[in-house]
Amino acid sequence: MITDSLSTPTLIIDPARCRANARTMLAKAQKHGMRLRPHFKTHQSLEVGRWLREEGVAHATVSSITMARYFALEWEDITVAFPFNMHEMEQVKALANQITLGLTVENPEALQVLAEQLEKPVRIWVKVDAGYHRTGVPVQDLEMIRSLLRTAQAHEHMTPAGVIIHGGHSYDVHTHEAIEAIHLATLGGIALLRQALSVEFPGLEYSLGDTPACSTQNHFAGATEMRPGNFIFYDVMQHYIGSNALDQISVCMACPVVAKHPERNQVVVYGGGVHFSKDSTIDHTV
Repeated sequence: MITDSLSTPTLIIDPARCRANARTMLAKAQKHGMRLRPHFKTHQSLEVGRWLREEGVAHATVSSITMARYFALEWEDITVAFPFNMHEMEQVKALANQITLGLTVENPEALQVLAEQLEKPVRIWVKVDAGYHRTGVPVQDLEMIRSLLRTAQAHEHMTPAGVIIHGGHSYDVHTHEAIEAIHLATLGGIALLRQALSVEFPGLEYSLGDTPACSTQNHFAGATEMRPGNFIFYDVMQHYIGSNALDQISVCMACPVVAKHPERNQVVVYGGGVHFSKDSTIDHTV
């Protein structure tokens, strides 16, 4: 067995399952008339990115300029789905000269810096908050959203690409019904935005993305793009909330066992928080 040769915590990936997950999500996006722009922050790997491209994916999402620079080695269309950091302007200018770059903004100050310093075209996405309450303009603040889009439209090096929503709180709930409620709130926000913006911005796109909703839901009215990330690997946490079957999990952490305590049904492994990140299991007895 491969695990017999491992002496330290080691990540093991099943390429066939990764590819199958990619095909499944791409087919779902196409069925609903959406572009699949998967988030690469889950794998952060050029090799895994190649598997996605070979299965038909042509667009990428990342969470930082640093990550965008890495994937720009092999990808030509990348959206940074995190609010623009004006202290990275020089890196942004270099990327804009290299690839089709999408930037996310949520305030006029960011657009002002871009307007003053951009030398090549970029696509501007307005970050909208439809319930997650982490970043973004509140979906009800239509005047601010409209103002940001107008500012982008008025500048020669900026094109208003669309609005971008992330229902990240879907990871915090434990039932299909709760995931659906979050997803419906996102779709409600998109419907509101479409009604308010479609006349003035007829080509605007509406991008949503979180693996729980993209995996479990079958209605995406109004959305033009989906950006799930975790789906390429899935995990036990996602299985517990209904996102995937166990045989879709394509990654595991192999850790050497260093001690056994059968009297309390426990083992001690060489592996901890650094290796397992935020993973946890859900107590279904509650």
